[in-house]
This record gives sequence, structure tokens and C-alpha cells, in this order.
Amino acid sequence: FKHKYLDNCSEKILCDSCTSLNECGWCSSLGMCLRGNLAGDNLNECESNKWSYKQCNFSKCESFTKERACI
Repeated sequence: FKHKYLDNCSEKILCDSCTSLNECGWCSSLGMCLRGNLAGDNLNECESNKWSYKQCNFSKCESFTKERACI
């Protein structure tokens, strides 16, 4: 049995839409939305200083596009 919410993070391509979900956070070094919480992503794939949870912290981004996607 598969819950739809399990795919919510990977479907998000912008930081704003990613961090609006409680179960997701944005990894600026990977440019990806990953499952996780305030402590970091669930799989420990993202360095802690590149992790944004609940808000997009663009000071942690290498760059960002006009759509505010942190990359």
C-alpha cells in the first residue's frame, strides 16, 4: 500500500514549494527536495549547512534562479 504523500518531496522542484511541506526540506548543494526534518534529511545525503527546513535560506545557496529555485 503506497501513500501519495511519500512522493511529495521529490516532486517539488522549487525551494518554496518544498519547504512548505512538513515532511520535506531543501538541499541547496544537490538542488533537490528531500524527506527530512529540522535536523536534516532522512538519508543524511545533504550537508547540514546546505539544508533548509520550513524556509528557504538563500544565503546557503550557491546561486538561485529567477523562480527562486536554490541551486
